[in-house]
Amino acid sequence: MALAAASAWLLRRAVVRQRAQQAARDSRIGGQTVLPAEGPFSFAATVTINALALLVFTIAALALLYAAVAPARVPERAQAYYPTGARADKVEGLVVLHCTVTPSWGVNDCAVKSETPPGRGFGASALQISGFTVLKEKDRAHLRPGAEINLPIRFKMPDERP
Repeated sequence: MALAAASAWLLRRAVVRQRAQQAARDSRIGGQTVLPAEGPFSFAATVTINALALLVFTIAALALLYAAVAPARVPERAQAYYPTGARADKVEGLVVLHCTVTPSWGVNDCAVKSETPPGRGFGASALQISGFTVLKEKDRAHLRPGAEINLPIRFKMPDERP
């Protein structure tokens, strides 16, 4: 806020100085033009600096807005689906889903093929995670949309480092 106020003040000061210089050019005393002393920055330099500062702060504001609104990366989102009971007991799991590849390299029509350990909620969580799963580039080379695949999803306890 203070930077915007300072920028506006500098811009207004440059406009006033430019108008004063123009008025001085228009008035002549004894056949000579009277010009006020030129400051360290010309009008064009002041406007350019203010425009660049505005551009930089606009880009920074857009980056902060994107960070606040953009969805989390897949591993971070997947941690939100870790089964609560398994997390409390510090149990890790592996689920293999049988799915169909979509044209956008995602998966749909998934069914739990196997779940280890059974009955801990990993299967249901894996089905939710499959909704935002996108196959990696290396896996796409061997597949085509409509193909049926077995998709392993491993649940690992996050590192708890201070």
